[in-house]
Amino acid sequence: MKRLTYGDIIEINKELGERGIVLNSNLEFVIETASNIEDKLNYATTLLYEIPRAHSFLNGNKRTAFYAFVEFLKLNGYELKKEPDFDNKMMKILNEIAIGKAQKNKVEKLIKALTTLESIT
Repeated sequence: MKRLTYGDIIEINKELGERGIVLNSNLEFVIETASNIEDKLNYATTLLYEIPRAHSFLNGNKRTAFYAFVEFLKLNGYELKKEPDFDNKMMKILNEIAIGKAQKNKVEKLIKALTTLESIT
């Protein structure tokens, strides 16, 4: 399994037009938390969940989390097939994560309900 690095996630944030990292240790914690996960969907969901919670960036934490989630899937040969109403539900759950109202198991269930992973390799 190919994993995103600290630098990859910082680059995603910069590509979104943001000013970069504010709290290095928080992003390092996210990378460390995900490092022991072997299941691809669980790893991707961990990025989606932990990046907004860590609030490592001045701006764009939720967008960075979403794009890291998608980039990780692409890096590992998967394409995200979105179900109807995916965008609205994803935005709602990212907002809930950022303010501490969403549990990781809820996020995992939502991802499984709203997506289909298809191999592109």
